Amino acid sequence: MRSPLASPLRGFASPFGAAAGFTPAGLTGLELWYDASVTASISTTGSHVTAWADQSGNGRDLINDSGSDRPQYPGTALNGVATIDFNDDLLSVSGFTIAQPWSYAIVVRVTNNGFGRAIVSTNSGSRSQVGQQNVAAPAPWSVHCGTEVAIDGPNDGSSWFILVGTNNGAASYGNSDALPVLLASSPGTAGLTGFRIGRDALGFQPLIGQTAEVIVWSSAYSAQDMANVLAYLQGKWSL
Repeated sequence: MRSPLASPLRGFASPFGAAAGFTPAGLTGLELWYDASVTASISTTGSHVTAWADQSGNGRDLINDSGSDRPQYPGTALNGVATIDFNDDLLSVSGFTIAQPWSYAIVVRVTNNGFGRAIVSTNSGSRSQVGQQNVAAPAPWSVHCGTEVAIDGPNDGSSWFILVGTNNGAASYGNSDALPVLLASSPGTAGLTGFRIGRDALGFQPLIGQTAEVIVWSSAYSAQDMANVLAYLQGKWSL
């Protein structure tokens, strides 16, 4: 885990605020965007999610055709907005690849804060994911693109967090609820082959908790990009 001295912005909200009119679609390389506040984007059978439509314009809708491990909706509300509950459940999409650098923003609550929990992951191939480190509770957040590296922590098991960062080998950044900082070591160089929410590429490390929004770009953040994304999500979800 990195030294606190390497994180001068830790604990601070975005100091710049989002630029006027900013949306995630304004950043280069928007690839995936799943937003539980867009209720029409979530398809269900009863209370089980069968699809979560991609808002990026790329048509990469997450689906689950199995019926046995579908997340629940409407799930636990975040400031009055229903989110999606995952309890060893899975939504996935295939048919594309995203090489590094890839950047992410995730609004999530993980209620089991011990050992590995994959929030988002490649759908196949080498491990490439953002989640919770595979250690005893309270576990820190982590990224794994071949090597697991802590990005912040610990997860308290009850609060909502905004995870933001860029996976780009030795130039990888990440943090929660604060501007990303350079990671202590490289998490590896793996990209994404398809995409999933709820488990790692091997079908393990299940997410236990709720997801409100997930965004992925095929580009690296600048400092202002990071500030805009963080401030946008803080304002949108009142976090």
